[in-house]
Amino acid sequence: MFRISLILGFSTRDSLLIIGLSGSLSLVECSIALYFLEKLGRIKPMIFSAAGMACALVINAVLSQYFINADGAAKPNANALRAMVAMNFVFNPFFFTFTGVISWVYNAEIFPVEIRARGNSLATVSNWCVGLIIGQISLIALDAVGFRYFYAFFVFNVVAAICYAVFYPDTKGRTLEQMDTLFGDQVVPHALEDPAGAAAAMEGFEKDLKVTHAEKA
Repeated sequence: MFRISLILGFSTRDSLLIIGLSGSLSLVECSIALYFLEKLGRIKPMIFSAAGMACALVINAVLSQYFINADGAAKPNANALRAMVAMNFVFNPFFFTFTGVISWVYNAEIFPVEIRARGNSLATVSNWCVGLIIGQISLIALDAVGFRYFYAFFVFNVVAAICYAVFYPDTKGRTLEQMDTLFGDQVVPHALEDPAGAAAAMEGFEKDLKVTHAEKA
């Protein structure tokens, strides 16, 4: 973010100030997001977040395309730069914060118990690796395609919002043990909901275990 701010025409002092303010506000933003996380669930805030980020990014793209160096002016348009800074402060506290918080919560909730640790570890590694890649290529991409880079992330967020709405079940109010049922992976029927089915499944497992032990013997 610091290097991108410099590319957009901000001084070193202003770039550091923007980053410092954004980081300080993150503490308040995350606390508010956690409150809405339990009130609204996981998916609605994520849809709102992706749609809002898409809007903020397309505004930044338009500002960069038409107003930063309007009519070939050598000096960037100061008002357009201020508007881009404003979009950053709209983007982060109002929209990105929900995705930033929920992406850690949702990953930890959705995996079955037997692979939860490994699944959450892979999700965390993927998150940081992709963030590192984007951070390294952003300057190259901005130099190569300019304002079009913002349009790419606009499309990503629109696709994400649609995927959240269509494919992602909400995990609010669910216990970790209920995730298998929520995602259709329940192998053994729940004993409280289907006692007969649970008993039959357990009998089958016991028979399989006896066969396995007999083969090993």
